[in-house]
Amino acid sequence: MDDILIWGSTQGKLDQRLIDVCKRLKNSGMTLNAKKGIFSQTSIKFLGHIIDGQGIHPDPDKIAAIENYQPPTNKKELKQLLGIANYLARFVPNYSDILFL
Repeated sequence: MDDILIWGSTQGKLDQRLIDVCKRLKNSGMTLNAKKGIFSQTSIKFLGHIIDGQGIHPDPDKIAAIENYQPPTNKKELKQLLGIANYLARFVPNYSDILFL
């Protein structure tokens, strides 16, 4: 296992969930690297998204990569561009209609 994201709507809920997860990991014989842990963040970059108290947002770095992408010149490059653009699908209303105009 690589990354674990633990969320709580309050610091108390977060602390309790963290304790519960640590107990389960210990009971399963798994360990954590405390040096790599990041705790009590109000905003994080996780799996290519920004997650905060307001919800899930696109990563500005990913948007910049799409904006700076060179126009495709062949089928392979078009597929790559569409794959990158699909990242934004959940954030753009009527994305499929816009894409296939």
